[in-house]
Amino acid sequence: MATEKTGEWQETEAGAAANESGWGETVDAESQVVLEGEGDGFIATYVDMDSTQSGIKQLHLEDVYDLRDQYAGKYMFFNVTRDLEQKLKRIPPKSQIRVEWVSSLPTGQKDPMRVYSVQWR
Repeated sequence: MATEKTGEWQETEAGAAANESGWGETVDAESQVVLEGEGDGFIATYVDMDSTQSGIKQLHLEDVYDLRDQYAGKYMFFNVTRDLEQKLKRIPPKSQIRVEWVSSLPTGQKDPMRVYSVQWR
């Protein structure tokens, strides 16, 4: 932020140490979590849930791991089904969640509905 007297930029310790140009960290873009089949899932910190302009509900996550404990990414999102949306309504933001695709339920639509197991702490 520029000071009133000199108009010069002031740097915080983190900003000054971040890199030679004086700028801090680059903000990472979100990547999408994609589950290939039943039994797949993830463990992450639940940040929030919102809707895209087209109405698709998205779950926003931090520090995402797959169920085999392999790191997937810092910031990720997951497109939410109705089943998962209902289960997530009871979970407070900043909770650690474990989501697993446990079965598929025929609904008469082209694709069956995915049913998830959700745990949190």
